[in-house]
Amino acid sequence: LQKFIFPQKGIIITSILGGLYSSTATTIVLARKSRLNTSSTNQITAGIIIATGMMFLRLLLLAYIFNPALTVYLLPSF
Repeated sequence: LQKFIFPQKGIIITSILGGLYSSTATTIVLARKSRLNTSSTNQITAGIIIATGMMFLRLLLLAYIFNPALTVYLLPSF
């Protein structure tokens, strides 16, 4: 998806998709990439923040699947 549809938005797309799957793994991969590529540290930092934000959306979705009433209670905190 990243290579063919969004060639210039690689880090952001990686952050969104990776954050949906595992924000921790995405953060580790992006942190390693920042060591090798110092020219795009702003994008990598933004990508780590986006991946962490996607974690919260994933948790909210899981709460909704298992207990919709709990989701309503948690929504203001998120």
